[in-house]
Amino acid sequence: MGLARTCTLAFDATVIFPDRCVWCGKGSPDNKHIYSAKQGLSLSGLSGWHRIEVPCCPGCEARITGGRVIRGAWSIAIVAAVSIPATWLFYHYTTLRDAMLGLAVFGVICVALFGIVVYEFLHPPRFSIDLVGSKLSFNFTDHDYAQEFAIKNGMSFERPPNASG
Repeated sequence: MGLARTCTLAFDATVIFPDRCVWCGKGSPDNKHIYSAKQGLSLSGLSGWHRIEVPCCPGCEARITGGRVIRGAWSIAIVAAVSIPATWLFYHYTTLRDAMLGLAVFGVICVALFGIVVYEFLHPPRFSIDLVGSKLSFNFTDHDYAQEFAIKNGMSFERPPNASG
């Protein structure tokens, strides 16, 4: 599976999508999905939610939303599935207590989160939007769609020489 291509635009830029579904690529979808992106912790005045209409099929709209919910729920479940047994094991089978127990479990949680980050990097969703600072990053695993999107929004975008599409 190829990695996602990222196209970055200014926060207040007018975004133009190709006339295809962002998820399945079907031409002239009959639907628009309101994609809400939340800016992370930031000291900028742009902090908050940003909503963008993206073209998608009605069935793909559910896949976009469901995929985001499932990915978030899996992250929480993995952290819980790792931290709860780690706490029990460290408490019962080591002499760690109080702050040292908390630090040990925190280390285990960090390792689990690192695993999630690596997985997300290697298996990105087909389409996502990230709000970072004053920029909107549009991530596509469909390289042709990313190319069309970049051209429509006045960006220069080139495929790496070894890209298979």
